[in-house]
Amino acid sequence: MVVGVLCKDGTISDHFEDTKEVLLYEIDRTHEIVEKRTLAVEGEGHLPVAGILIKNQANAVICDEIKMNAFSMMKNLRAHVFIHAKGDPDEAIQALLRRELKELKAQDCPELEHEEGCTGNCSSCAYH
Repeated sequence: MVVGVLCKDGTISDHFEDTKEVLLYEIDRTHEIVEKRTLAVEGEGHLPVAGILIKNQANAVICDEIKMNAFSMMKNLRAHVFIHAKGDPDEAIQALLRRELKELKAQDCPELEHEEGCTGNCSSCAYH
């Protein structure tokens, strides 16, 4: 499994499109990290970030906030999306391996139907 953690200045970035580097973790069937790579994002916005994830066949992505366009790209990639992660990327990976991160699904958040995307502030959202 390949997991991309979206970072800026060494910590998980606040927004998908603000990502400056993608930390790619390759995890084996025993849930051990076998490789960790850092790839710089060239350009701004959703597309350069999604491009790195697609090129490296990421199965999952860990970020803080995600908008509808980026979420749609990740779902087309068939990647699992985990949001509201903050701080240290290594700690986020460990939380994922302990199954402590909740996956965002389209039906969980009505805001995903709108351009703004899911920010975690929607009162009717079943995810929050």
